[in-house]
Amino acid sequence: MQRNVLIKLIHVGIRDRGLDEDNKRDLYKRTAGKDTLIKMTDRQLELVLGALKALGFRVRHKTPRPARRRIGQDGKITALWLELRDMGVLRDASDAALRKYVKGRTGVDRVEWLQPEQKSYVIEQLKAWIFRINSDQPVARAEATAAMEAGS
Repeated sequence: MQRNVLIKLIHVGIRDRGLDEDNKRDLYKRTAGKDTLIKMTDRQLELVLGALKALGFRVRHKTPRPARRRIGQDGKITALWLELRDMGVLRDASDAALRKYVKGRTGVDRVEWLQPEQKSYVIEQLKAWIFRINSDQPVARAEATAAMEAGS
């Protein structure tokens, strides 16, 4: 890793772990034998980062790009996928994650390559998922029950 990246990650880790100035300097001394990052070698910086990871700091990568907007049934699939993201259900709302979901349900690698009946199937699966999430909430469950009773 580049030196500047290591230093930035260490600063983020210090902030993430809530270390004050004294604890930060103590960590530097114990881990690398130096009291400032500027005086450390790249290897010592890596040791400090490792010590922060041992304290529970996790390096997070940039959030994946959300799924692209589409039209027609493709757009409906994307809209439902993004609705699940907005509900906080998805760990990864990227195009790659949507492709993986679609392939798991249909065996087809891309949304654009699905036949209309396969697209309908995926749409219904996503809608059912959203319904299950909403029905776990008491108010949503009561509304769903009332809507079903009104429809019969």
